[in-house]
Amino acid sequence: LLRDGFSEPDIERLYLWRRKGLLLLPGLSPDDVKPLARRKDAAELRKLVWKLLTTCRVGFADDETADSWLLWATKHFDGASAGEWAALTRAFRVAKRLDAAAAVLQRSFARGESARGWYERAVRLAEVDSDPTEAEAAYRRAMTLDEADAWPWHGLGVLLAKDPKRLDEAE
Repeated sequence: LLRDGFSEPDIERLYLWRRKGLLLLPGLSPDDVKPLARRKDAAELRKLVWKLLTTCRVGFADDETADSWLLWATKHFDGASAGEWAALTRAFRVAKRLDAAAAVLQRSFARGESARGWYERAVRLAEVDSDPTEAEAAYRRAMTLDEADAWPWHGLGVLLAKDPKRLDEAE
């Protein structure tokens, strides 16, 4: 959890709530979170749930669950940044909920540009749309926005390595 950006107090609260039978993972659903809205620490809980979502800690058992989480996120975090929405895109992509991932990626770009958004677009172009030319351009845009982020560099290397003529470039 620390590696995913959870603070020590976040982790303590998460385990406290879990001991009380709240925020049970990975099967947490928006319906499980609704009753928590009346708690005095509801805002804090929502922030923790958002962090659990964007770090792939919550499972999306089916498209209906993914759509429910998308509605929940839109209601409670509509003002999130482009990068935060791109992080949620990753969670849906990793769970193979590609329609939800596409909708969240659109929301991310509606909020502006982010390296993570361009990376997610590149992955979609490469893996779902089979468009290596556009995927390469998207990886390169992500690299321009955040040269320190290793994921776009890795993704571009993997993409280029698929073309035997570009193996030297891939390294």
